[in-house]
Amino acid sequence: MMNFKTTGKPQLRLNDTEADILIEVASIGANRAAGALSKVIHEHIDVEVPVLELTQIDRARSVIGEVEKGMTGVTISIMG
Repeated sequence: MMNFKTTGKPQLRLNDTEADILIEVASIGANRAAGALSKVIHEHIDVEVPVLELTQIDRARSVIGEVEKGMTGVTISIMG
């Protein structure tokens, strides 16, 4: 799977099906948000397929990379 990777030692482990589901949900959300914004600003917005990367929170900055690179990060705490 190209859009899913794990770095460091995250507490959460996902199988390929679970990762696919999260990527699909993120993709749907991003496309809906882009569509709504596009209507407001009357401009076309390109959306790429999200990349899911599980890592430790203290590694997030090094994973995200350059400040100039446009990215969105989501932190989700899952318990149970």
